[in-house]
Amino acid sequence: MDYKKDLLKRERSRTSLLLGYALYAIAILWIIIRWRTHHPFTTTDWIFIVLMIQNGISQTIYGLGYPMERLFGKAFIEIDDEAIKIKPGVFDKEQQIDWNSIISIAYKPANFILTKKDGTSLTLPLSSLEYSVIQEIKDAIATTAKSKDIPVSMN
Repeated sequence: MDYKKDLLKRERSRTSLLLGYALYAIAILWIIIRWRTHHPFTTTDWIFIVLMIQNGISQTIYGLGYPMERLFGKAFIEIDDEAIKIKPGVFDKEQQIDWNSIISIAYKPANFILTKKDGTSLTLPLSSLEYSVIQEIKDAIATTAKSKDIPVSMN
């Protein structure tokens, strides 16, 4: 069973899009008001306009379903017949373990503990993930482990 999950994927947000467009409108209206009333632009005005546009851009990007975290890296989970790969956050290190080096798997709340043939163990932290994603991962690991005759304890 192959399981792949991009942990940074987000749904589109109409609220964030509207907020982004509102921030653009505020910046443009500020320019128009200053220009129409013949007030000179001060440094504070330019800082305000730049900040409104910058916030508008970030809200629009987020509203379209592209999280800003993606600029810093990836976060994913991949479970296939060869290995388990997990990178729960953009700043976390990727962990990979081959199925043929695992002798047992134990699930403790929000963690998988994989015992290897050399006697060491590897903990896969899942505490930062949503409950539904954890359940999907449990199912994928249990199914693949069963096909490879690896004992799994889901306490």
